[in-house]
Parts: sequence; C-alpha cells; structure tokens
Amino acid sequence: ATQSYADRGLMQYDNRRVSDEFVPHYGYVTLFPLILRLIPAGPRAEATMAIMQSKSHLRSRAGLRSLSKTAPNGGRDSVYGTQEDYWRGKVWININYLALQALFLKYAHESEAGKALYGQLRSAVVDTIVSQYTKKGFLFEQYDDKSGEGLKHKPFAGWTALVLLIMAEKY
Repeated sequence: ATQSYADRGLMQYDNRRVSDEFVPHYGYVTLFPLILRLIPAGPRAEATMAIMQSKSHLRSRAGLRSLSKTAPNGGRDSVYGTQEDYWRGKVWININYLALQALFLKYAHESEAGKALYGQLRSAVVDTIVSQYTKKGFLFEQYDDKSGEGLKHKPFAGWTALVLLIMAEKY
C-alpha cells in the first residue's frame, strides 16, 4: 500500500458504467492531511513527503504541482496536463504556502526529509515568483510546473502575495 491519501469520487467509464471509488491520482488532495497538520510524524507523513519530494510526482522547479505527472502505480497520469489544465499540473502558491507552513511548524522539526523538503520547496517557490516578477513585472495567479512561467491573471496580488510571508518565514 502507498500509505497515501486519495480522493473518492464517481468514475465514469467508456461503457457508461459509474463506480464510486478512490481516484488514482496524486495531487493537492493527497496532501491535505499533512498540510493541515492532521497527521503525526511517522510513516504516513513520510510517505506523503516522499510524494511531495518526487520530481516524477508533485515536486517541480516552480513548487508543488497540483497533479502528479506520474500515476501512483507508475506510468504517465492520464489526466495530467489535459483539457483546461487549470488544476492538472500547474503550481498554486496558496497550496504551496500551506505545505511550507506545515513543514516549518511541524514536520521539518521531526524529520530530516521534512527539513530538506522545506528548504528545497521554499527556494523553488521564492525563486520562481521573484524571477517572474523581475522578468515580467507582475505576480501571477499560477505558475507553469515545467518552465516556472507565470500564468493566467496578472497582476495577481491575491494569494501570490504570500511569497512575502514565505520569504520572512512568517507562518
């Protein structure tokens, strides 16, 4: 077993069969028990941090992507980067802030993996936002997980302004 958390939903198949089952994808939903600090340090927290740390899953050059590019059982995730692509791989600073907050306040103190992940994730998020602001003069709603390019609405000082709290380590 993966020791991870999954979303549950209705899945519709080509033959029109509908089934209530766990959705086989790693994404932000997988992280909520950890980023809300609901699970103790231990095997489940370590398993979740391993998914966050993995470049084939949620870690990207810009921060944590919203959906893993790799399915939990291996191979390419079938919905990563498809259709409207809004929540299918892009990096959202509000969720990255929650992850950094949880790592800083709880998991980085109790785990070497948490400490390393915190440093790497904080650097990725800050570097991405600062470089895009320097290059384009705007904060953006979301960031591309492959290039770090700022996407969608600009200027966007909503949750992307959380970068100031991240830089100051005010969680």
